[in-house]
Parts: sequence; C-alpha cells; structure tokens
Amino acid sequence: MEAKQLVPLKPVGKEDVRNLELGLILAALLNKEVMQQTIATREKLTWLDALIVAAGALAREKAGYPVAQIAEELSRAETTIRNHLAGRTGAGRIVADAYRKLVEAGGDLEKIL
Repeated sequence: MEAKQLVPLKPVGKEDVRNLELGLILAALLNKEVMQQTIATREKLTWLDALIVAAGALAREKAGYPVAQIAEELSRAETTIRNHLAGRTGAGRIVADAYRKLVEAGGDLEKIL
C-alpha cells in the first residue's frame, strides 16, 4: 500500500513550495463558500488570479522567502504581497484560512476537501 502524500506545511525547497502552493489553491477553491463567490463574481479571472497569487505568497513566506523575493517571483508589487500576507485582502484571508485548516489536518488535503 502506498503511503499518503501530505502537503508540506513548512516547505523546504522549490518542490515543497509548489506542493504547498497547489494545496492552498485547491483547499481555497474547493471551499463551498469560495466556489459560490467565484461563480457569482463578474471578475472571475481577477478573483482567481488574486487567490493564486495569495497562495503563492503564503507558500513562499512559509518557506522563509523575504517579501521582495516573493514579489519578484510572482511578478507583483511588494505592497500587494504584504496585503495578501497580512489578510488585508479577501484572497489573503481565504488562503490563510485554507492554511489553518491544512495545519489542523496535519497536511492531509483529503481531510479538508
């Protein structure tokens, strides 16, 4: 029997960062309230982009990247990254909540979907 793959909560290296980023995106998007909000919003691409950027920012922050590096890698302004990480954006709050749920589930994405 194959061992279950857990989402790395404290990423070490680029692969772990990508895996946490993807886990955050999935956890955020598959949340029922977020799905309904995404369907209801007129600016779907902008909304989805914000969620993806917020997930990428949080994954990199958890890996210890400085804000300037996160902003460069995600091609966004440092202010945007800080706002997501501080929860001053809807996307930032949703992704932070997804991370909290992942921590509570021990990194097991299946438990929160």
